[in-house]
Amino acid sequence: MKPKKHFLVVDDSELSLRVTEMLLNSLGITGDYVSGADAAFTALSRRDYDLVLIDYLMPGMNGIETVEVIRRMAGGQRRGYYASLPIIILTAEENEELVAEMIASGANGVLTKPLQAEDLKKVMSEWTPRVHGISDESLEAALAEDPEGFAELVKIFCEDIPAKRARIDAALNAADYEEYTVEVHRIKGECKIINATELAEAAKVLEFTGKAITGAVPNGKSDEDNKMTVLCDTPKLLYALEQMRPELLDVAEEIMPKEEETAAVEEQGETPSAVSKTDLEKLMRYADHALESLHDGDIQLTSEWLEEIKELTVRLLR
Repeated sequence: MKPKKHFLVVDDSELSLRVTEMLLNSLGITGDYVSGADAAFTALSRRDYDLVLIDYLMPGMNGIETVEVIRRMAGGQRRGYYASLPIIILTAEENEELVAEMIASGANGVLTKPLQAEDLKKVMSEWTPRVHGISDESLEAALAEDPEGFAELVKIFCEDIPAKRARIDAALNAADYEEYTVEVHRIKGECKIINATELAEAAKVLEFTGKAITGAVPNGKSDEDNKMTVLCDTPKLLYALEQMRPELLDVAEEIMPKEEETAAVEEQGETPSAVSKTDLEKLMRYADHALESLHDGDIQLTSEWLEEIKELTVRLLR
């Protein structure tokens, strides 16, 4: 199971820390609660956090100054951790100029005190989604429509992520931009299928850039600039895929029936007497994906979906 989100809360008021702790606990979030900037720096040097909540008005270093120092910190368990760490400043002030100054300092957002659950949920959805690259809203919609079908698609997608990286690396090492374009096109289509719209858009930009390098389409940039875009942005896309892989698999694991439970049902001979509505909907969805891939001109992805349709059909007819 995926570990809970873990936040750092910084406030000089013990009462405020306790109130925030109670709120986070109600949302299933664990946290460390410290008083003042120095304690925050110490905590950040010891472990990574999913998000930091910092009170603005504190003795000594205020929230804005604290954020500025954090952004300049080096280290962390992953590259660029302190630069990308989501930080939200908490304040009772209602001053637009002050809020603008907070954002300019490097804060990702500002919430008004006393902190409300709904405001915090919105921040979490934006900065600490359940799966990076998929909004909580899109994920909930997919799970509500067909949880088992979505879990199956997710497993197929995740199993191929290492191979995706290998194929793209091979294409770039060989300066084969036609093959590179094919691969990012496939990623674009598959990300759309699992509702990872931001990653699909990033892959679309790289696909268009790859086509420009091969001369298939003009984009008004030099060949050197286009290759630099591919060189700089492809690792970001691949990193995002690797980051979301364990999170997606956690979602799938929560949905898919346990192997031992499935085996027990098979031993008892409990097989469905008729094709379920869920399986029929899954078959129709696979067909839609195959048609979409064919429309996009992706013959390989179309073939993969047709193979999925074949396997599902054979299983249903048993």
